[in-house]
Amino acid sequence: MQRKLGIPPDGVFGPQTERALRRWQRRHGLTADGIAGPMTRRALGLGRG
Repeated sequence: MQRKLGIPPDGVFGPQTERALRRWQRRHGLTADGIAGPMTRRALGLGRG
């Protein structure tokens, strides 16, 4: 997920990942809640996780 968000992958869903996810969600017309729920994961092209 971190690669798809354009940040260096560290394997931790921390504050940096949450901020990047919120930005990505806003840019893609999703609710910018910072949660990698089903709609966000689908839009990112990720599986269920």
